[in-house]
Amino acid sequence: MTDSVDARERAEAFRFLATLYSRRGLGDEALDTGRKALTFARAAGSSRGEMRCILTIGNILSRMDRWEEAAREYEKATPIAVELRDMYSLLAIYSNQAVGWLSTGDTDRALKVLRAGISNVKKLGLADIEASLHINLGSGLAQQGKLPEAIAEFESARAVAASIANDNLQARATLSLARAHNQRGDPANALTFAQEARGLFHSRSDWQGEADALKLEQLALISLPEDASAPSRDMEARYPRSTITLGVKAALQPAAGSRQPAGSAGQVGGLKPNDGRAIRVADGVRSALDGVDIQAIVAKVSIGPRHCFSCRLPIAEGGQAELMILRAGAEAPLLVTLAHRTCARSAIVQVPAMPPEATAANFDVECLMLSEATPAVVVDSHSPWGFDESGKPGDAILNMLRHMGFVDASTVIAMSRPRMLALKPFPSLSATLTGKTLAIRSGKKTEILKGKISFLPCWYQAARGGTLIAMFGNNLPGLVSDDDQYLVKAIESGNLVVAAIKLDVTPPGRNDQCVCEPRTHKKYKHCCGRPRSARAANPPGRTGWEHEVDSNQGIRRDTPPDHPAVIRPGRPTK
Repeated sequence: MTDSVDARERAEAFRFLATLYSRRGLGDEALDTGRKALTFARAAGSSRGEMRCILTIGNILSRMDRWEEAAREYEKATPIAVELRDMYSLLAIYSNQAVGWLSTGDTDRALKVLRAGISNVKKLGLADIEASLHINLGSGLAQQGKLPEAIAEFESARAVAASIANDNLQARATLSLARAHNQRGDPANALTFAQEARGLFHSRSDWQGEADALKLEQLALISLPEDASAPSRDMEARYPRSTITLGVKAALQPAAGSRQPAGSAGQVGGLKPNDGRAIRVADGVRSALDGVDIQAIVAKVSIGPRHCFSCRLPIAEGGQAELMILRAGAEAPLLVTLAHRTCARSAIVQVPAMPPEATAANFDVECLMLSEATPAVVVDSHSPWGFDESGKPGDAILNMLRHMGFVDASTVIAMSRPRMLALKPFPSLSATLTGKTLAIRSGKKTEILKGKISFLPCWYQAARGGTLIAMFGNNLPGLVSDDDQYLVKAIESGNLVVAAIKLDVTPPGRNDQCVCEPRTHKKYKHCCGRPRSARAANPPGRTGWEHEVDSNQGIRRDTPPDHPAVIRPGRPTK
């Protein structure tokens, strides 16, 4: 039950994130996130969640003008809506399908469906669907040149949307009014509605919508007669030019027919390895990285989870990104990071101080079982990475661990038999587990990791055997509990080091609450402190590395880091 609830929550979270990406013009990120949401919805066995995710994917494809693919998604959602008797979703599907027919030239078919839909939603009192249908019907009428009828439909949509305080629909209806008035040869009204639409889109951080409204606003301005009055001060105050964001500028580029200059950083050149995201690098950034293998940097940051330096949201692995350099002073190390194309341009950015991820390592820890008697932890280190004398990027934490006795996992784990680990505890490495606090050390003074972790009884009981397998990676794709192939990929790419470590477990007092998860609220002597004979009669649970024991959230930052590169001027960073 807990797993299905968790999957439903993840599905909804990813679906909302996909919608946010789409409104910001990040189609690749939106599609990638929407498909993850659909996977979670299906894992939860939620038909309604699956339908909503399919609809979201269809809407994303529609925003990208990929109408044929969008139509296929709507067709997948239709039978689910019928089975659920969800009239609201069914009408939404028909409305979206009609938009596709309008876009592909099947206007008569679209208008027939839209008129029937408006009649039905009025009876059902579905105001938001009604407003959407009026907008789509008006668009179809405008295509046929019936502008007065189209304007009437847009006015109806605007009024209905305003009555339910739906800014998104109100913005769409207002922008459609601006287009219709402009098409009718009325630039004054077109300008007024375009400015209003731009303000509404801006309040929702809908950069593509704001860009469309701004384009129409400029077109209306140059179409005004010479003796026409200038825009009122009230309108200028409500929608000032300073509110135009970089995301809006990026959304304007396709209409301009050319790429926006990279500013002071110089021209932008694209680099893309065989797999992964495309990275754009400005000339100024290349100059700052003189002597460093830029292609190696691109290869490293083009794969795996990466987050935008500006908005902190993930960047799709198949999407596009900008290579940024942060500099806190002439003598300070450089920080190499990424940003969405709609958030920033490839450039050198002066910052007052380096962010924490430039100087500190942070860890996510996941507990799992490699066999019935072999507990393990997978540690994802979020830490700076630097360069050797040849200019090749390398992970500072993993290199340090190799010097301390860790070895590459690919040398000790047979890929065909991943459970077989022929490792003996390395003499200089040690670990302690006191209650829920795990500490891993090298020698007596060097502390590698310390923090609270979470685990199930079977893991804790195995840990009392005295040996722990510790695996460290950098920028791992995800939790082993979500997909055990994440671990396999890390091993294959040389991004995982492993060591067997002697573990000293200090349990809580017999009458204290047990430290395992999920919380049983039992005393230790009645839970993990039971005699071995009692545990043997009642086995603790599943084993095998394909089964996750726990995903710890205790040793992590609030916002995922960029896994940046730190480059110290004047000498290579080891």
